[in-house]
Amino acid sequence: MSNLIPASGFGAGSARTAGSGLVSSVTGSGGRPRGLARAVQRELEWTAGRGDVVRAVDSARAELTNQAMGNVGNLVMTGQALVQVAPESAPYLEALLGAYATGAAQAIARFQ
Repeated sequence: MSNLIPASGFGAGSARTAGSGLVSSVTGSGGRPRGLARAVQRELEWTAGRGDVVRAVDSARAELTNQAMGNVGNLVMTGQALVQVAPESAPYLEALLGAYATGAAQAIARFQ
């Protein structure tokens, strides 16, 4: 063997060992490069956070809808009582109730 290539330095067996050490220093436990593993983890955390936001918005929209339905029910009952006292007010009360219900539905639809 030549003096340029040491017998114990870069032989076939030691290259494999050195290579695996290099690979393990840049990969995580799953065999992915560590930078990729961090990017995947960030993406998973972002996705989980986005899911939390979507659930919170949906819950708020459901609560707004529930509140609006209760309001419409109360307004209808009040309108029915008023029509008993003043039958001529019926078309105006219907217009007001329709405007409220439409506005509430549009506001809920726009809510994000």
